Amino acid sequence: NIILEYSSYKLSAVSNSVLREGESRNLDICIHNKGTSLSKNVNVSVYSDYPYIEFIRDSANYRDISAGYYKTYCQSINNSSSTGSYSLSNVSYSINSSSCVPFVFKATSSFVANNVIPITLIITDGYGNEFIETFNLNEN
Repeated sequence: NIILEYSSYKLSAVSNSVLREGESRNLDICIHNKGTSLSKNVNVSVYSDYPYIEFIRDSANYRDISAGYYKTYCQSINNSSSTGSYSLSNVSYSINSSSCVPFVFKATSSFVANNVIPITLIITDGYGNEFIETFNLNEN
C-alpha cells in the first residue's frame, strides 16, 4: 500500500522580502509516504493555474521514499542512500544551497505581491501510482 501526499513547502528568500515582477523563487516541497510500502522512483510535477507566475523548473525526482516517511527534494539529492527518508521532525530544507535547486517559479507581468497562489502537484512512482495534491502557496 503506497499513499503519497503533499506535506509542506519552503520558499527561498528574495532580497526585499516581497516577490516582484520578473523575480524568481525556489520552492522545495515535502512529500509524505503515508502508506505501508516503500515507494520507488517518486517523481513530482508542479503547476499552477494562477496567471501571474511561470514555473521555470516544474519537475523533480525524489528517488525512493520509505513507508511512513517524509522527504524534500533537497534531501533526496543530498542523501547518498537511495532509500533515505526522514521523519517529520528531521525534514530539513536547504534550498539556498548551491547543490540543490528545487522547483523554481518567477513572477510574470501584472504580478501583484502578497497573493495566495494555488499549486497542483502530480506525484507518480515507479509502480504506476499517481496522486494529485493541491495546496495554497503564500508567496510572502
